[in-house]
Amino acid sequence: MPEPSAARTALRERLMEALRTVGLARNLAAYRDAVLPVFEEALAEVEQLMTSRSVTLRRRAEQAEAAVERVRRLQEMTIASSCRVQAIDQARDTLRVLEPPKETRG
Repeated sequence: MPEPSAARTALRERLMEALRTVGLARNLAAYRDAVLPVFEEALAEVEQLMTSRSVTLRRRAEQAEAAVERVRRLQEMTIASSCRVQAIDQARDTLRVLEPPKETRG
């Protein structure tokens, strides 16, 4: 069994460690309270930016799809109405390029 002074020193060290832990917990709570609003504001800005980018990308995709459809119609009209074999071949080649790639399964 440790001597009374050694036991007292060990107890004092344990109490001091407990007090440091409590103080650290208070500091962490204060830090959390200070940082959390800033973090939430930054997160809201990121979410807003992502939504904005998503809308922009969706709009651009729709514009691209519309442009491809206009090119497709023009090529189909060329095939239907041209008497030049080379123009018809070129229109068919263009239509083949506009088709989505076929998935290959292995």
